[in-house]
Amino acid sequence: MRERFNLDVATLERFTMLIHGGFGVGKTHFLGDMLKAESATGPVRFLNIRGEDGMLSIANTGLGDVGESVDTLKDMKDALADYAKLKLSALAIDGGKHFGRLVIKSVCGERLPSVGKGADDWQRIHTEFEATITSLRSVAPIVVMASSSDRSMDQVSGELSLTPDFPGRQAAGSGGQFDFVFVLKSTPVTPTRIKRSLLTSPVTNTVIRARLPKPLPAEIELVEGVGSWAKLKSELQKALTKGN
Repeated sequence: MRERFNLDVATLERFTMLIHGGFGVGKTHFLGDMLKAESATGPVRFLNIRGEDGMLSIANTGLGDVGESVDTLKDMKDALADYAKLKLSALAIDGGKHFGRLVIKSVCGERLPSVGKGADDWQRIHTEFEATITSLRSVAPIVVMASSSDRSMDQVSGELSLTPDFPGRQAAGSGGQFDFVFVLKSTPVTPTRIKRSLLTSPVTNTVIRARLPKPLPAEIELVEGVGSWAKLKSELQKALTKGN
C-alpha cells in the first residue's frame, strides 16, 4: 500500500510513549493524569497487566469505568482489538515488565526460554514482543506504557545501562519501539515533599528517546496533583514547532 504524508507536521497528534523508572516514583499516577487530560476529547482506556496492579494510585480521579486487567497475551491482544473499534483518544498500559512476561509465557509456557544451537525461543519472543508494540499505533492516537526500570547489558557494546525491564534485547532496544522513551525519577526535597521529574534528553547508558526535530529540556519537573501531562505535551509541541 502506498500512502502520501506531509512532512511539515505542525501539531503532535499521534505517538507512542514509554515511561520507565523505579518502583513508587509515580508512573501510574502519571498515566492517570494523561488519561484524565485526554478524556476531555474522547473515550480513554486503562489496561493493567496482571501483576502490576497499581490501580489504587489513580483511584477516585473521576475516570470511571475505563479500566481492565488481563492475564495472558491473548487477553491483551483481544482487548487491544476491542479498543481499536472505540475511536479512543488515549490508552494507558501499566506493567511493561509484566507484559514481557506474558510474551515469554505465550511462547514457552511454564518453562524457561531455551538457548543454544537450534533454539528459536528468543527469536519468537522478540518477534511477538515487537509485533504487539507495533500494533499499539492502530489502537489510539496516544498510547503511553509504564514499566519498571532495570540494569541491563547492551548485547552489542556489553555496557550496563538503565533500561525498561523488558526481556532480552528488548531492554536496550526498546527505544526503537516507541516514539518517546523517558525516565521518571523522584527525589525527596523535604520530609513532606517529593520532586518528581522526567528525564527527556539523552543520558549516557540510559534508554531515553525523543523523535523530534528540536531537543527537549534535559529534565521536566512534574507538578503536584494534576497537570504534569499538559506540561509535557506543551514541551513536546514546542520542540516540534520551534524555529519553524
